Amino acid sequence: LATVIFFVSGAQSFQTAREHACVPSPPPIVTPVEKPSKSRPQVTADVFTPELVCNYDPKKFNPRGVYYILGSKPKGFRDFHSLQLAVDHVRPSGDADIQTYSDYRHFIGLVTSRTVKLISIPASEEDFEYSFEGTFLKSGVLSDADSNEAVLRGRLIKSKGGVKLAECEVSFRVEYLGC
Repeated sequence: LATVIFFVSGAQSFQTAREHACVPSPPPIVTPVEKPSKSRPQVTADVFTPELVCNYDPKKFNPRGVYYILGSKPKGFRDFHSLQLAVDHVRPSGDADIQTYSDYRHFIGLVTSRTVKLISIPASEEDFEYSFEGTFLKSGVLSDADSNEAVLRGRLIKSKGGVKLAECEVSFRVEYLGC
C-alpha cells in the first residue's frame, strides 16, 4: 500500500491509498508554499535577542570589562575598537558587544572561567561578522590586572556574507567597565 500525504489547511493528514479510494471525501485544499528566498533574512532586535550564556561562579571569577587588543592592530582589523563583557557581579549573566570605529553590535556566545566563544550578529548583509574563541589567562577579577597585561588570548575572525576576510591570534588587555 502506498502512503499519501495531504497538506490540508496547514495540517498533515496521512491516509493509505485504499482508504482514500474507498471513502469519498471532498478534494483537499492545497496551499502553495513559497520557495525560500536565497538572500539572507535581515535580523533586527525585534526578531532576535542576543544571548550570552555565562557558566562560572561570580564569587570566584569576574570577566566584566572592556577588552582592547594589545599592541598594534593586525591587518584587516583596523576598524576594531573593543570587545565588551557587561556581566553581572552577582549572577552569571550579561551581554557581550563589539565596538568598531563605525558600528556597535551584539554577540551571542558562552563565557566560562576558562574560555570565551562569541559570534556577532550582523544587522544586514552589508555588515561585517566577527567571531572570537579564546582562553582567559587569569582568574579572579580580571579588571584588577595591570593596564598592559594580557588577560585573554584567542582567534579573532572577520567575515562578510560567510566569507572569511581576516583571521589572527590576538591578546587582549582589560579595563574596568561601569561604576
